[in-house]
Amino acid sequence: MQICKTISRVRIVLMPHFVTDSFVRTRNMLEAIACGKPIVTHLWLESCRRASCFVDEKNYILRDAKKEKELGFNMPASLAHARKHPLLEGRRVIITPSAKPTRDTLLTLVKAVHGEVVDESNRKIICDDLLILSCEEDYKACIPASLKGYGFITSFFVDLPAIDFLGLMAISITIAGTLVYSSELLLNGIVIQKLEYNSNILHNRMIWLNPIGAAKFDPF
Repeated sequence: MQICKTISRVRIVLMPHFVTDSFVRTRNMLEAIACGKPIVTHLWLESCRRASCFVDEKNYILRDAKKEKELGFNMPASLAHARKHPLLEGRRVIITPSAKPTRDTLLTLVKAVHGEVVDESNRKIICDDLLILSCEEDYKACIPASLKGYGFITSFFVDLPAIDFLGLMAISITIAGTLVYSSELLLNGIVIQKLEYNSNILHNRMIWLNPIGAAKFDPF
């Protein structure tokens, strides 16, 4: 028990292995996969004890056929890919305040996959490499980030018919590369080592003008 308590206080990124007997998508497991750490069962520990040294872990990697089939991944392949190609390397990420499971967890995971968390108030953000992770509760907060660098749009199109504004605004946001995604994009992406953008867009949404001319998202 004391060993478990000690391990829980150590950052996963500093540990050479992650030992577990079941696939559960916890923060620690996701961080271990993100870093490409070997995910091994307790049998590896037993083998190391008998040999009085560390043994090759490749035969002890955790496998869960049911989960791997359900989620569409292969644990050894995911770990190997994570070591060579960090999932968010070179990407900047905005995490809105209420993003799930917690902002702190997402901060840790983004850093584990070599992403850079940036403040949405930073006016130097370049949209081309920007990824926004959010949730339904924060959809209003996504407006400034999604329209970063496009401040002219609201005033320029304010007198146009609604249908014209909707189409042009949607195109502009897509070009800017700042569509808003559920944090599941990252959480599941770490496991399968692929970012499934289309299935994790947070809002298939309309964009409309309120009476004072400010842009607003209205989720379906």
